Amino acid sequence: MAVGDFGASAVGSDGSKAELMTGGVIRMRKDGSDLEIYARGTRNTYDVAISPRLDLLALDNTNDGDGWDMRLHHLTPLAHMGYPNLFKNFGDEAMPPLFVYGTGSGCGALYLEEPGFPEKLNNRFHTINWGRVYSHSLTPHEATFINEDKVTVSINKMVDLDVDGSSRLYFANFEGGGARIEPGAIVGHIVQAKPDGWKNRPFPELEQATPEALIGFLDVRSNVLRQQAQAVLIRSKSPGIGSLLEKATRNTASALESRIAALFAINLRNEPESAKVIAGFLADEALREYALRALLDRKDRDKLDLAKTISTFLDDANPRVRLQAIVGVRKLGLVHLTGKLLAMSVEAPRKPLKNGVAHQHEAIPHTAYRALVELAPLA
Repeated sequence: MAVGDFGASAVGSDGSKAELMTGGVIRMRKDGSDLEIYARGTRNTYDVAISPRLDLLALDNTNDGDGWDMRLHHLTPLAHMGYPNLFKNFGDEAMPPLFVYGTGSGCGALYLEEPGFPEKLNNRFHTINWGRVYSHSLTPHEATFINEDKVTVSINKMVDLDVDGSSRLYFANFEGGGARIEPGAIVGHIVQAKPDGWKNRPFPELEQATPEALIGFLDVRSNVLRQQAQAVLIRSKSPGIGSLLEKATRNTASALESRIAALFAINLRNEPESAKVIAGFLADEALREYALRALLDRKDRDKLDLAKTISTFLDDANPRVRLQAIVGVRKLGLVHLTGKLLAMSVEAPRKPLKNGVAHQHEAIPHTAYRALVELAPLA
């Protein structure tokens, strides 16, 4: 959940607390439990898009005396994005943005992965800058990305976008709106758009589907259908669901997105053997990052003995695994590993922004530094 620059003092349904003095992203379960601060230091983040590989992207703006720049954030755990007082004089303490656009007003965001859309639009993030859609081509680099984008759609005063399970896009605009709206005024409308050659593809009746069919829906190239099928599998009381999900997670012939969906369905079902099953996937290099993230995800079960595992993964060849291991040090309060974090926090010296683009090797040092800050009271 994106929180604006006035901050929040939130209490979850289970008594968990999350307090932000500025903007940020708060994470919680559907029932309002397990509140935690995911990232902080944002200002006016209207929307956060999440990809099937669990990356978060958002547009934001600055202004702490350093202009009204619009920034593209890759939001990672523990990150401080810079607001309200780091941009101008303490930039080396903030997570660098993927891109700085200059003046703008960031609005909606969406990850699009649906059948029928052309390659230039599909399997990528899209964000809105008050009337213009930026389509982002993100190249993985270290624990984050290098961004390239271009404007693909322009609609006056457009503020948000979404897609349904039949490959229809919807754009919302604020036509006729303003700071003051007269009673009875008609403000805004919704525009529907379809890819060329679109054919109606009725959405399956998931509640009537068999467990085997639901597992099959995890392996389609539709993020909407995959998410909805996953939700039904998580709720299902049918016997054998856990075994089917484990088999789907092990299926290396499936796309990584499908295996991640199956893995986190195991995690969210939270059965007695779930943690043990998930731990078995730490040996799988493709899933290691996600298995570690899932094991650290829940506060209501035994974390196994992860201290040694996390210590090992701080040296993993995959920087995304190293980032999750740093998060694990913070979540489990492993103060005996702060020496390793200190070394990781100075891996790469800060270089200035060049043409609005940050050097993309700083996610690991920044996350290690932020973990040290949060561990300090425990030391």
